[in-house]
Amino acid sequence: MKSLGSLTTVHGPEGKGVQHHSISRHSSASALGNAPRATGTGHVAFRAALGPIHLLEVSTSMEANSSTLDFLLHDVARLLRKRFEQNARGSGLTRSKWQVLTYLAQNEGIIQSRLAELLAVEPITLCRIVDKLQGFGLIERHPHPSDRRVWILHLTPAAHPKLMQVHEVGDFTRSEALAGVSDIDGLHLLETLQALKLNLTDACDSSVAGHKRVSHG
Repeated sequence: MKSLGSLTTVHGPEGKGVQHHSISRHSSASALGNAPRATGTGHVAFRAALGPIHLLEVSTSMEANSSTLDFLLHDVARLLRKRFEQNARGSGLTRSKWQVLTYLAQNEGIIQSRLAELLAVEPITLCRIVDKLQGFGLIERHPHPSDRRVWILHLTPAAHPKLMQVHEVGDFTRSEALAGVSDIDGLHLLETLQALKLNLTDACDSSVAGHKRVSHG
């Protein structure tokens, strides 16, 4: 049996070949029953050869999808960040500074250490970023009323036009990423990612809770 692009040639006993379109990896097993039939002993050879190949393709596809999901998500996130930075070059701010402004806009009045946790960065790293944003006049630090070691963060009025700019850059970057993707597929993608996030959040929280129970006996 030889593979010719999307066609498969199955040879009968006289050496005559019958061409057959290959089955898609995503087709169901029932599609085998609806496949065009070759005649004579070539049909037997075709069915015997096609069954294992079809099952192997499906199995290989599922294993590949399972093993590459995390890498694919990582690459998409990396490319989104890279493209965002390219689109935002004229703003004078880096992606990390944009991220701090965006998170702070959603958590106005948050303490600096908590913001570092939300951003998953070290407190000293966030401190340097906040120092620069404060120097640009975009963020204000206020001492905590009961703990002078703790800083409360607020946006300044000058930050709001910058946030409008970041939203525009973000919308444009997402439109580039979703080019050719239908609205329905985009909605399904968003729902799937939200489900993944919820599953992983619950798993992480359960792990932490279980560890605490073990630690406290």
